[in-house]
Amino acid sequence: MPSVPARGDVVGVGLYLAAVALVAGVLRDVRAPDLQVYHLALEHLGADDVYRHLYPDITAPYTYPPSALVLLAWLAVPLAAGRVLMVVATAVSVWLTSAVVVRTAAQGSPWDRAGIVGAVSAVTLLSLPLFLAAGLGQAAPVVMGISAWGMLGARTRWRGAWVGAAAALKLTPAAFALHWWSTGRRRDCLVAGAAFLAWTALGWWAMPASSRWYFRDGGVLRAPQDYTNVSNQALSGIAARAGWGSPPAGVAVLAVSAALLVAGLLVARRAHDAGWDAAAVALVGLWSGVCAPLAWIHAFGWWVPLAAAIALHGRTRRDVLVAVVTTLWPAALLVVPTGPGPSIGSAWYPLGVVLVTTWLWRRLPARAAGRRGPSVGQPRQALTGAPA
Repeated sequence: MPSVPARGDVVGVGLYLAAVALVAGVLRDVRAPDLQVYHLALEHLGADDVYRHLYPDITAPYTYPPSALVLLAWLAVPLAAGRVLMVVATAVSVWLTSAVVVRTAAQGSPWDRAGIVGAVSAVTLLSLPLFLAAGLGQAAPVVMGISAWGMLGARTRWRGAWVGAAAALKLTPAAFALHWWSTGRRRDCLVAGAAFLAWTALGWWAMPASSRWYFRDGGVLRAPQDYTNVSNQALSGIAARAGWGSPPAGVAVLAVSAALLVAGLLVARRAHDAGWDAAAVALVGLWSGVCAPLAWIHAFGWWVPLAAAIALHGRTRRDVLVAVVTTLWPAALLVVPTGPGPSIGSAWYPLGVVLVTTWLWRRLPARAAGRRGPSVGQPRQALTGAPA
């Protein structure tokens, strides 16, 4: 395996700083509507009516759990300052996600360096989901960073608290706790659940009426949203565009979503057992979006981290090719057909997640739980061209 020159670290970090500056400059005059929703919802926190209206001039509701406002209290500043804070939080979250993915997948190899982290971070930030998230002032990158740190960061007995906090911000990271349960890390799963309940209880104390509407009265599934919009790349979007209503009615959508999430978790467990921990976590991140009740494009920030994990775990030419396709996949939604009815673009992200999941299932042979290794299915030829 070739070494990575030290100057590559400078280049990689410089690439990421340039990407951050580019995104901040291009989006400088964008209205950041989601950030405005958070900002105005925080103003209504004391009145306990954050779900009762569409916010003026934004026409978008606040749809996160009440506990999310507690965790987003740092945005209770003038909007201009909040935009700066969100840009910084996004940049840090993307770097953190890339760092733990790279250093988990490339541990002990010459590719485990800041330069690689910087390059992966730059591509991640410029990918369609993260670029849109930055433009909207979305909290999704922060949720991804917290989840990644909890799943792949420092191995402490309280690591589950990070995943619990991410789930309190946006419910979908609960899928990571299910991944822990399926791989035998029950304590981490229970700690995540306890942290989620603690944050939820704090949100309930601060906003009892809103909490009752959100959880007891099913408000989580009743927020006024256009499920038929092609930007909703969850299974609910496919069903809505197929004429099942907005939101799509019925237990059928929930049942299919649950079944597919279980299938995704089984493949993630297979990756975990093969030693591909970073790929397993990124895969769960994508499935959490596909199977969510509603998931806009910006909720799918795990494409590039998954691609990096595949390339660094496998390190064969075929793995790198799959990583390149995975990296480019989200942007292709801009050019594939996305008519008013069902189309390939209507299900582009779920299709990609199914394809890469199937590939991982075939790439990674079944192994007994607990048997771990840096690579499986030893390649005939490594990236250096020398026989493996």
